[in-house]
Amino acid sequence: MPDMGQILVVDDDPDILHILTAAFECVGHRVVATLDPEEVQPLLGAQRFDAVILDVMMPRRSGWEVLEELRRDPGTERLPVVMLSAIGDSANRVRGIRLGADDFLPKPFDPEELVARVEGLIGRRASTGLLQGDFASFPVGEVLQTLQGNATSGLLQVTTPGGSGWLRLSEGSCSDASYGGLSGADAVLALLGEKAGHFLLYNPPGQPPSVSLPLPAVSRLLLEAAWIEDEVRARSELLPPEDRGLIATEAGLALPVQSGLPDLAIAPVLDALAAEPGLSLSGLLQRHLAAPSRVRLTVACLIEVGRIHEEGRAPSLRPAALPVLDEELDALLGELAQESALRGFPVTPVEVTILVDPAARKDAERLLDRLAVPRSPHLGTGPLSEDISIFWTSGEVRLRIHPYSGSLPDTRWLRHCAALVLWLGEQPVEETIRSATLLEQQADPRAYRLAIAPGTDRPAADHRRLRILRHTPEDLTALLGAILSPLVEVG
Repeated sequence: MPDMGQILVVDDDPDILHILTAAFECVGHRVVATLDPEEVQPLLGAQRFDAVILDVMMPRRSGWEVLEELRRDPGTERLPVVMLSAIGDSANRVRGIRLGADDFLPKPFDPEELVARVEGLIGRRASTGLLQGDFASFPVGEVLQTLQGNATSGLLQVTTPGGSGWLRLSEGSCSDASYGGLSGADAVLALLGEKAGHFLLYNPPGQPPSVSLPLPAVSRLLLEAAWIEDEVRARSELLPPEDRGLIATEAGLALPVQSGLPDLAIAPVLDALAAEPGLSLSGLLQRHLAAPSRVRLTVACLIEVGRIHEEGRAPSLRPAALPVLDEELDALLGELAQESALRGFPVTPVEVTILVDPAARKDAERLLDRLAVPRSPHLGTGPLSEDISIFWTSGEVRLRIHPYSGSLPDTRWLRHCAALVLWLGEQPVEETIRSATLLEQQADPRAYRLAIAPGTDRPAADHRRLRILRHTPEDLTALLGAILSPLVEVG
């Protein structure tokens, strides 16, 4: 006997629904029954089903129309469907086969025979799946990483408490997706936020598995999801209760769209609030403007700069916990903000990123320890590890320190940085040049670029826009001075 499944039964005859519900539940299956064919898509979007039993002749909408819609949707194109009809002639059978029905039974029918046929379809469907499981045991991110690592092609069907959807994979890269009313990257980001659910991977006919080098798209989405989660956590105190009304205002600071944050849903959120003042965060999420995590981050950032505020409250900018700076450091931070603005970068805040090689980690941590302000609360004060970034802000400048191990992280946010520092430690000059070349290729050409490479035995002369610092900076003042230095080589 196949594993017990969940069956959707659609028929406008209450007696048929009662008979089929009893027949399937008697052998252990779960049944959801509806008289209304218009409820099929909402039900399929909210729950996972293993098969559909569909009457042909129904008011408002025929079973043929429902079947055609199911076969057009990648998420249900391979879902077993059995058609029932009081008209059992060959023309109806042929039409059902051509539209994609898996089986066709004329009325009246034997309930036991129908149960046996449906169980056979469910069993064959399960045997053709390449991979299946539960997200409680195999988190979404791990599943996608496995599929990317194996350069898998196929259709991943997913069902979670938040809805159902699908991801189309081509050699490990997610080429298309639909989930929770979203599509594309936002659908994947929304799915990555789910902790429970079921997945089933198919290899659709005519698309055999292929073997090639894994593509990077899934890796970028995983990094972006983790980054958004960190940014939301850092601003968690700014997020209002989800049922609290929000008001948009033209006052406040201009949000730095090119700020190094992941792409925000700024225009959709502001447009929604302009059209419906007092709309809550919950209401924004229900409009499927973007992935839920992206919407939350957008709301937090807009509140942070005073562009939106809670209903009944005046807008206010987030109070800045600024460090006490000496005059020289304060002047350098101001100069960096001013020069970055002249180069076309946002002023609030100026993004400075330091990529730290493992060999230089201790030196970088010593510099951090000298800063007179705590790191972001969600990252604590622990050491820089292999997989986290550390943030420090002075109000005008935000310093982001991220591990570097020979390859750059997601280059989209690197291109938004006004200053990029590659802290390499002592290593052969060839490796220094290779890393410097990689940085030059990915950075915005307007950005300040500096390589800290103590012990380098000759200058990287080919990198005219890259400053080489051949000693370890003792503090942030020395580092900023090197960034702003007009010299190609420093020290």
